[in-house]
Amino acid sequence: MGSEQTTVLFYSESCWLSCGKVLSSEFELWDEIRIFLEEEGNKLDSKWNNNNVLMKLAYLSDMFQKLNELNLQMQGTNTHFPQLADKITSFTRKLEMGEQKVKEGNIDFF
Repeated sequence: MGSEQTTVLFYSESCWLSCGKVLSSEFELWDEIRIFLEEEGNKLDSKWNNNNVLMKLAYLSDMFQKLNELNLQMQGTNTHFPQLADKITSFTRKLEMGEQKVKEGNIDFF
């Protein structure tokens, strides 16, 4: 279909990082999966065409990407607890700020 993706990742309980990769690949392959479900006559077709599902998938994909980035920043040989605590505090504050903006009706944060 001309997509950059060559395979669809399936859910794996082995590592929570893989959940983010699955969500990202499903979001990137949204149209291809929709076309496949339509051609196969699958019952999920009507649910997959829902824009609310697309928005939730995009949100979850972004959040897992941010969590993966935080996880990678916290790894390495020259990491010290105060630096790690600062990164976690910063991430938590960004989430709180995003929550406040959403409550105000501003979704530019995402």
